[in-house]
This record gives sequence, C-alpha cells and structure tokens, in this order.
Amino acid sequence: MGGVLDWLPLLSGTMHPRAGGLPSIPSGITSAQSPGWPLMGIPAGHALRIVITLTTTPPRLRSGGELKSCLQSLLEQRGTASVLLVLPRGKWRRGGSYPTSIPPWLSRMTQRSKRLRIVRSRDFGPGTALLKAKQVIHNRKAWFLAVDDDHFYHQELLTNLLRFAAGTPGAAVGAHGWLALRGEDATAMEAVGPALARNLRRGEVVGGPVLCHFLGLLVQRAMLEGLEAPARGSPCSEHNDIWLSAHLAHLRLRRAMISDPLGAKDLATHRKRGSSLSRRRRRKPENLCLKDLWEKYGDELWMPVPRVAVCTIETMDLFEQLSKTGQVLHAAYSCDHPRPGARRPRHLRQVWCGPRPDEHRLLQEVLLEEREASTVLVMPPEAFNSSKKAAIRVVRALLTCLEVADDSLSFCERDGWRAVSVAALACFNSNLEALCSYENTFAARPGDLPFAGGTQGGGAIKILHLIRKSSDAGHLVIVGALNRKGQSALHLAGRAGFHEVLNWLSARAGRQIVDLRDHHGNTAQMYGQQAEAQFVPSKRMAGAQTSEVDVVLKQFLTDFPTVIGFVVINSDGIPTKWHESMPYERAVTYAALMSDFVAHCKKCLGKLLTGPAESELANVRIRTKEGTEVICVTQTEYILVVIQNCTGKPWTTEEEGTAAAGGEGS
Repeated sequence: MGGVLDWLPLLSGTMHPRAGGLPSIPSGITSAQSPGWPLMGIPAGHALRIVITLTTTPPRLRSGGELKSCLQSLLEQRGTASVLLVLPRGKWRRGGSYPTSIPPWLSRMTQRSKRLRIVRSRDFGPGTALLKAKQVIHNRKAWFLAVDDDHFYHQELLTNLLRFAAGTPGAAVGAHGWLALRGEDATAMEAVGPALARNLRRGEVVGGPVLCHFLGLLVQRAMLEGLEAPARGSPCSEHNDIWLSAHLAHLRLRRAMISDPLGAKDLATHRKRGSSLSRRRRRKPENLCLKDLWEKYGDELWMPVPRVAVCTIETMDLFEQLSKTGQVLHAAYSCDHPRPGARRPRHLRQVWCGPRPDEHRLLQEVLLEEREASTVLVMPPEAFNSSKKAAIRVVRALLTCLEVADDSLSFCERDGWRAVSVAALACFNSNLEALCSYENTFAARPGDLPFAGGTQGGGAIKILHLIRKSSDAGHLVIVGALNRKGQSALHLAGRAGFHEVLNWLSARAGRQIVDLRDHHGNTAQMYGQQAEAQFVPSKRMAGAQTSEVDVVLKQFLTDFPTVIGFVVINSDGIPTKWHESMPYERAVTYAALMSDFVAHCKKCLGKLLTGPAESELANVRIRTKEGTEVICVTQTEYILVVIQNCTGKPWTTEEEGTAAAGGEGS
C-alpha cells in the first residue's frame, strides 16, 4: 500500500483555480450544439447539465431571509445551472415539522426564476438533497453541486469547481475536506509540510479524504450509483460527508479538495452555533462513524488503491463471475445487453458501440466514464473460457505487473488478457511522436514477479513500455513524472481531451504542482518537473473574484513605478498572484507571514479603538532603514502586499536571487 506519503496526491488536484493553468470551460458547453468536454465526461453534441442541490430546515424555511439570500447567490452563479431545493415532508428529525405548503415568498421566487425547482421528499437525514437529486435526475453525465442553506456563495463557486474538476478528471471535488490519520502517520504527514491543521486530523481510526459539502461539493451523477443513506440511528446517519466519501472510496473514486472557501460567507444562524467550518474546523472528527466503517470494511476502505474496470464486447459470463470480487473489480463495461432473465451485476454498464462493435469504439466510450489517470482497464480475450479462480489470478497478476513495472505508462498482457492504465492509454491512442514512442515488447516469467494470488499456470507476462520525450521546444512536461500515483490531470477521453489537457499542462511546465495547502498557503509536498524553458507566471488571475483586486493592483502599478514586487493573498492566506520576478516559494513566505501580521494588526485595532470606522484596518506600511517599504492593503477578501523601492536608486537583482538598491559601483 505504500507509505503515508501515498495519501498526498489524493488530497487535492493539480492546481488552485485562481493560480491559473486549469482548463477553461468550453464555449457553448451547456447548449444543444455543445462541442463536448471530455475531461468532464461530456461527448460532443451533449450539453453539460449542472444541478445545484440543497435542502433546508423548518425554521429557515419559515423565516425566509437567510434561505432567500442563499438561493439568490446560487441563482447568480456564473455558469448555467438549475437549483433544486428539496423540502422534506412531515416531522423534522430535530423537532418541529415542515410546512405542508410552500411559503409565499418561495412561491414568488420560483415564479421569477425558471431555474429554481422545488421537490418534496421524505427526510433521509443529512444528504437528503443529494439522494433526492439522484432519484429525479437520471442523466449519468449530469453534475451535482451540493451546498448548504446557511452560506452565501460567491458567483464564481461553480466555475471554480468545474475547472478544478476538469483539471482532476474522474474525481469528485470539493472546496474543503479533511483526512484523519493515526498518530505516527499524522506525524509523518506534518513532517512533509508545516501547519496542516486545516485538512489533517488525528484519530484512532484512519478516514478520508472526506469532502465537506457546506462550501461546495461537485460530483457526477454516475458516481452515485448504489448510494444509499445509512439506517436511521446508525453511527453514520448524521454524517453525510463521511458516508458519501466512503461510498466513493469503496468504488475507488478519487476525492480532491481545493482547501479554500472560494468566497463563501456563513450566514448569521450558522455563526450563532459557534461551529462555522468556514472560519474554523471542528477539532474532533466523527470517530464513531469512522469506527463503524472500519468494522465493516477494515483499513482497505480508505487506502489509495487504483480503480479497476473490466471492458469487453460481449463476454457477459465474465461479469457474473467477477462481480463479487470487489477488491479486484470496481466497474464493468460491455457492448452487450443482459440476456433475458440474467442477473445484472451491480456495477455493469452497457455502452453503445455502434452497429459493428469493436474494442476501439468500446474504449472511446469507456474513457468518457473512466477519466482518472491511475485507473486500470482490463480487457479479456475474445474467447474467454477460464474458471473464476483462473480469471481472478490473471487479473491480479496483471495489476501487480503494472505496479512492479514502476511505470504508469506500461501495458501488460498474459494469456490474452490485457491491462493498461488510463494514463498509458492516452499515449497509446495519440499520434504525437514528439511525446511518446514504444519500446520493444519483452516477456517476464511469472516467477520473476511477486504476483498476488500465486503464479501457478499461465504464460509469460508481456510488458510494453512507453518512452516519453520532450518536444523540440523543450518545455513539454515528462508525463510519467506527473502521472505517478494519479496526481496529474493528463488524461484522455478521446483525442480531443488528450490534446486539450496537453496544451494547458505543457504551458505550465515550469510550474510546481500543489498537492495540499494549509491555511497559511504552505504546501505538504510539490510535484512536477522543471522545464528547460523558464516559465513566466501570468499577471492575470484565473477564475475567481479578481476584478476588485485587479483594479487596485493596476492602480498601484500605475501610480507607483517604484514597485518591485507584490503578492495577492486570499482569505485563507494562499498566494493567488505574485510579481513575475518573485519565486513562488518567496510568495508563499510573504503570504504566510504577512497574512498573520495583518490579522494581528486588525486584532490590536479592535481592542485599542472602539469606533467601528476607527478600528477597521485600511492598510499597513512598514519601512526599513534601507528604504524598502512594504504596504499591506486589505481589499474585500484579499490582502495586497506591495514592496516598494523608496531609495531613489535603481533596484538590481543579485546572482543569489536577493534584491538590493544600488547606484554606481554597487
């Protein structure tokens, strides 16, 4: 299973939406003439459907004020989406009852907006909104954005999560989440990077990554197949974030988090409880629920193990034989339809392979469903007549072959069975000779590799390696380094998807890829590979609430030509933009120190000055003896840190990477 560091790539995606570099949302993707979005599993000609789903409580439904604000923020999202408000019937589990009729204010709101839909439902407890959305929306390719009713969401929440999901294909994504580790593992995790309190929890039982929906959780309808709420009164019945993440983990579906509120603000009733996770995290994980899951599934549930899908044209008996081997098989795809009266395996999916089915067409459809880089696709021989035990032995041998080969871009074959990762298939299906070429196939005797399940019987394992090349321009990322352990976003869902990801990934070749950030912007570990050509960060922030900051920043750069550096820090202390001459590590240091410094200044003002206008911080200016000035300006949800040269002398950069003012002879 590897060490504790194997958890890191599963905690977040490749890049923060506001740091740039993530795929853009295709124009017209929500229309009937959709160009398709393979990274999100949307083929050409199919519109991207997004449903924002939430439920509420009787007190908020009757008062209306806060729920109305929440709904309005959802209807104003930049991205075409419908809003599904689920109203339970009858008694509320915490006391009181839901009204039998819809309040007048809500009826008027539905009349004004055709995108707001209200459905009644039985109360499934926490998670009612997502469970009901699964019942009424049958489109497997639709995406659900689950939110709470006690937050006001920024208008870019949906677009940020969509782009983050596109940059982390095949994963459910959230703005926030957590991971519980035992003492020794938690200590090892903290040693990788400082101050991981926002995402890391210590506990008796391992659990996570668990995505929290209160700040926004984006999941595809297909990922919810088989999802059921726990029985009322069970240890997990009140912890929908955990049982949803456990469902995804059981299917080996990745959960990725941004670890950023993305502009969400908790409303008054949320703050009164003193448990706002957008301001502070809970200090105790839901241990009883985690223990209950551990008793049912053991440590295997949460471990980062690749997802395995079997793909075949017509061998239906294979699924019946392998359908109960959950540790080997997580999904199955076939061009066939079940025989009359035949029992359909739970995770079997029939796909349309055309009038003359072939494996090429089958894989095109499968790659729209299975987009995670580490997912392994297993293809049996056309004439399959092995026993169940033999089939399981061969499948496990092939999976071990890919693991032992220590290369995410390998292809293994044995007795007509083939296994290949989605990452490798991207190169196999591409015609970019500048990126990939093939080594000669070589065979290994079964006894040469420690295959699970024994090595008796069967022929030699044939392994095909791919050689990864850099382009002539010298700034293509070596895809193997990025695809290791599934942390990169280099995937293929048809060639268009591969080219799309390759373009943006190549453009960011010199950029380190962030796996986990804490609330100071520190990182647990960086992945990526430095390109030959130095990358110059873009001066434009991508994605989120940037307009006000850009205006202030532009004014500073215009009015003060002596500015020699700047960093824009969001409300979580994460640097979202910095000066082109400033290294990223330096920007992180500024973010960590100055965000704390400004917070202490605000605290001091609040205690020293009584008036609301007097105690509100506008800016902080610090001048050194040398003549350098650091200005911190608070602007909405951001802190703008500007470094200015006030010496009157030209600013020069020394070879060691430090800067100094100098005149003649300096």
